[in-house]
Amino acid sequence: MPRGAGDTGGHGPGQDGWDGYAIARLRLDGDVPGLYRAAREADRPTAYGSVALLADIGSPAAADALLDLLRGRDTGRLGTRLRAASALGRLREARAVPALLRLLDEVAGESDRRRKTVVRALGRIGGPGAAAVLLRRWEEGEDPPWVLVHALTRLRAPEAVPALLTEWDRVPASDPFGRIRVVRALGTQRDPRAGAVLLSVAGDPATVPPVRAEAIDALARLPHDSWPDPQDPRTGELLRPGVADPSPRTGPLAAGLLARTPAGRTELRRILDGALRRTPGDHRPSVTVVVRALTVLREHPGLLGAAGGGLVVRLLREAPQPIVRRAAAPVVAAGGPEAAEVLLTALDDERITDAVAAALAGLPVPPEERLLALLAHGTGPARRGAAAALGLAGCARAAPALLAAVDATEPTDLRTAAADALGALRHRPAAGRLAALAADREEAGTVRARALCALGLIGVPESLPVVLACLREPREAVRVRAASALGGFPVPQAAQALGPVVAGDADPDVARAAVRALGHIGAPASSVLCGLAHRLRPDIAPDLVAALARCPGADATGALALLALSPPVPGRVRADAVRALGERATPECVAPLAELVADGRRYACHPDALRGLARAGGTEARGHVLAYCRHSADHVETAREALGLLGPV
Repeated sequence: MPRGAGDTGGHGPGQDGWDGYAIARLRLDGDVPGLYRAAREADRPTAYGSVALLADIGSPAAADALLDLLRGRDTGRLGTRLRAASALGRLREARAVPALLRLLDEVAGESDRRRKTVVRALGRIGGPGAAAVLLRRWEEGEDPPWVLVHALTRLRAPEAVPALLTEWDRVPASDPFGRIRVVRALGTQRDPRAGAVLLSVAGDPATVPPVRAEAIDALARLPHDSWPDPQDPRTGELLRPGVADPSPRTGPLAAGLLARTPAGRTELRRILDGALRRTPGDHRPSVTVVVRALTVLREHPGLLGAAGGGLVVRLLREAPQPIVRRAAAPVVAAGGPEAAEVLLTALDDERITDAVAAALAGLPVPPEERLLALLAHGTGPARRGAAAALGLAGCARAAPALLAAVDATEPTDLRTAAADALGALRHRPAAGRLAALAADREEAGTVRARALCALGLIGVPESLPVVLACLREPREAVRVRAASALGGFPVPQAAQALGPVVAGDADPDVARAAVRALGHIGAPASSVLCGLAHRLRPDIAPDLVAALARCPGADATGALALLALSPPVPGRVRADAVRALGERATPECVAPLAELVADGRRYACHPDALRGLARAGGTEARGHVLAYCRHSADHVETAREALGLLGPV
């Protein structure tokens, strides 16, 4: 028995015996001896809850109590001892290993679940003793292979690798779940011996995609010094199926792995060279593979040397697919001092102008003089690209030229790019001209929409009437942009105009843009947002919760409470509202959160509500958390995180 275990500190069982309230009070007081007594004396669910709370405390005294419970055969409760084993594994308490090994022998004839509990604890704690026993049991077949593989996934021990390699050979190809478990375990060992096998798994054409994904993920987590033989010429070939994998995670990971070895870099060059082939009979890698290879080069500038840089420049100029040319632009930008000249030439390619403009703006020293000259005297898409690049680069002295470029005599695409750039520069003198464009119903809808975006970014009060008037436009694109732009005017007039739009516009895109703008307006929009909560429109409900969460004040808190408690509200929206209330953690949140935890029909919301009560703090919130725990030990389990946040009285 740990020292002091006979003293409950004044919070022992009540008149009706141990219950959730009693052990919750013990947790708040940090009363390790009291929880130890509850684990030994209470009914089974309450005892299990007490063990979990001891683990949450995690102090040396709590570890001592858990060790005593694990060793204490006199309790006659195998379930309590198993939970103590799991708790000690979570605490990675090395002193528990001998007792865990004895318990493992005791449960030899028990269910797989019980053996898995002990094995998992041993795997978490590790150490030579645990590794040796687990491997011996594996060799002797004392446990199902999947139980031990599960433990070895956590146990990073060099001696585990041969066993896992053997297990891989035993698992049939028809058992993908078994193979995934072994691959995952091999990946956690971070051992060179595992790397070669994982690479072979990834490159085997017969490997099913889920297993290949696990193998690529495991390879990516290996340190560089654990990588297979870097001189092995098969490395690039074996990674080829992974690079072509359609998964948005697996493919990029495999492409990144190509950068690690000479053979992999050769494969990257092969991919780039193949993308330039134009003869129909030639094999050409897919666009996805080429873009992934270019992404690797963007993250590792100079990886392929001068020859690789030349290949990328050729791709920018000659690749048949615009998506490849666009992906090549930022790689060229990372290539050195000659990048500006190459990119300026590529600005005239109208299919990739925007990507090239962004690459130019991202250069350490953007070629502003050349861009200004292109804007003034260039032709075709290059002028639009120059305008976009100057705005993205934050070139304030380009504002007069950009303002001239929105003139009605210029091409539409140039005018929209210039409007975007003026908005990005927040050029206040441009507000009058942009407002005139937005108000002119004879103008193209795209020009008016982009002018409205710029007005929202600039936020000059004098342009507010024009933006308000555009809310009544018949064109949907103009109404959407006007609603979004009003988020840049944090005044009651803008908020009052947006309310009817959210409630009455038949187009959901316009309504969503309006409610998001109300969220950006903040406090001046509080009353409008609260009114929308009382007459909820289902298609904007998630955006309304997000807007209210950004809005300060007790009124917004009340509206969130209404959404959290109202029966017609969809479950996902209610959960978002409860989470937002919990994160506010103000005194006004306590009553609605308490009402939620008292409603057994909304059990899914209870963890977030309890956390919110704990964050709010105070005597009332503490009382509600404890009252919740009174119902049962299951309720204590739900409230464990909240109890940890509350802390001692």
